Amino acid sequence: QPPNCLRSDVANGATLNVMVCRFSAAEYAYPPLQQLIQEDPAYVSNGVAGRTFIRKLTGIPYFVSVVPIETGQALGMGWHFALFLPEDELTQGIVRGRDIAIYIC
Repeated sequence: QPPNCLRSDVANGATLNVMVCRFSAAEYAYPPLQQLIQEDPAYVSNGVAGRTFIRKLTGIPYFVSVVPIETGQALGMGWHFALFLPEDELTQGIVRGRDIAIYIC
């Protein structure tokens, strides 16, 4: 059985034998995640609930948050939720609305 994989008959006593494999964060081909792994691997592997920061990744400012998901090590695997939100996607509408309000005044 490959590493990072579980078989259903071993995990929960199921009669259908299914293998589930989880990729590590380092295997995802998402450039901002790859850069964050290189620069701050401890944050990616541990996460901090409630900690979001702005970080320039691949030349673009992102709001970044990695949060551990409380599952009680479901099926023997720890899970994390990673959010990468380009700062422009959040602030662009605010700036546009401000500019319109200034123009009307």
